[in-house]
Amino acid sequence: REMIFVLLSDHGDGFGEYEIEPGHGYSLRQNQLHVPIVFYGPRWLPRGRLTEPASLVDVAPTLLDLFALAPLPRAQGRSLLPGRHDPPSAVYAERTWFLWDHRGPPLLARISADGTKLVSGRSTPLLWNLHESPCEDQAHARSIDVDAASELARFQREQSITAERWEAKYGA
Repeated sequence: REMIFVLLSDHGDGFGEYEIEPGHGYSLRQNQLHVPIVFYGPRWLPRGRLTEPASLVDVAPTLLDLFALAPLPRAQGRSLLPGRHDPPSAVYAERTWFLWDHRGPPLLARISADGTKLVSGRSTPLLWNLHESPCEDQAHARSIDVDAASELARFQREQSITAERWEAKYGA
């Protein structure tokens, strides 16, 4: 009665879709990104379902907020508790290595609240509308939103700075 259960996964998995070998870590497709986050605590939490974008970086801020504890300094993420924060316009994902080729290009994805997914890192950015193509079986040939592309570039810079700080403090 006094517990809160959090059920989540750190990544999804591929089962040979898209003519890519099974497993994870090689792609930013939804089958590897879209994972459950379930908070269960009837005494503490109201029933409900979140429909806006959320990320695993939101788990710690949510638990800290739930217990009225101070947020972590410089932490990414936000509380998912109802009415606490405006939903983000997008969530981000990155793939910085290949299982079979560590020199492969880093890929970055921006998934908007409207279901638009932009993936950069290849010679041509890919754009999907996840409402029209939830399995990402056909990229949409719409023009790339300049604001979304610049947000993705900002995210990449922030992640690079964070990685450099981590390596300087803890080693590679």
